[in-house]
Amino acid sequence: MIEFALIVPLFALFLFAIVDFGLLFAGYTTMRAGVQAGARLASVDQYLPSSGSFQFPCTGTGGVDQRTADLVCLVAQRIGTTLGTDPGRLEIGVAVSATNVTVCASAPMKSTTGLTSPFLDGRSLATSSTIRIEQGPTFSSFLPGSDTSPSVVYGTSAVTGVTIAPYQCPSA
Repeated sequence: MIEFALIVPLFALFLFAIVDFGLLFAGYTTMRAGVQAGARLASVDQYLPSSGSFQFPCTGTGGVDQRTADLVCLVAQRIGTTLGTDPGRLEIGVAVSATNVTVCASAPMKSTTGLTSPFLDGRSLATSSTIRIEQGPTFSSFLPGSDTSPSVVYGTSAVTGVTIAPYQCPSA
């Protein structure tokens, strides 16, 4: 009976860690696919939805032009709800140069089971994708770096530029 009492907590921690890290991996895969899709569509400047509207209203604030807001909202829509992260704190960045476009995203990790919180708190999932521009862009960079920077409102959430340290969206 003593062996059972010693092994069960370790087994439970191991089991819950598998669940949390499995959800994080699924969230990272979803985020990576959304960023890659957004970068690809931005590289050919074909990112407006065919119906002309997004699932949620999309508006830029603080000087963000509508085409850039549309691109950020497209990436947010492609990413959707990432498992294992805080969905209300998704950050997206777009960097444009003469030849490349880089789209990146970051979101803080969150323990679903609660038992792995000590290992996940303060860390974030982040990914980026750089693709050569094939058609001249009609959008601009979206890389706010402070709390007073512009944001894009997608539905009821404000999507800000990537600011979670130490990750920064690299310049394209």
